[in-house]
Amino acid sequence: MTVLATLKDGRIIASAAISSTPIAATTPTAVSATVTELRKVEALLSIQLNSTANITFAVSGISISGNVVGVTVIPGATGITVSGTATVIGY
Repeated sequence: MTVLATLKDGRIIASAAISSTPIAATTPTAVSATVTELRKVEALLSIQLNSTANITFAVSGISISGNVVGVTVIPGATGITVSGTATVIGY
């Protein structure tokens, strides 16, 4: 987890890694990142996902619970592995 900025009101902008996760051919799969420096994530600012193949996939269903942020990855074709980073704001 990396703290990118601390705002005047005390909130923190941070990024956290999304571990490599295998995604089955047509099965939507949840991926998540835990932002260890925050107690509460208020909003997901951006998400950057990388795949092992040049295959189109969609992201939906953003979920925030405490300091964990997750999304659902829907692959477009064959199975892939995704990893990446999530940038969030919280305290």
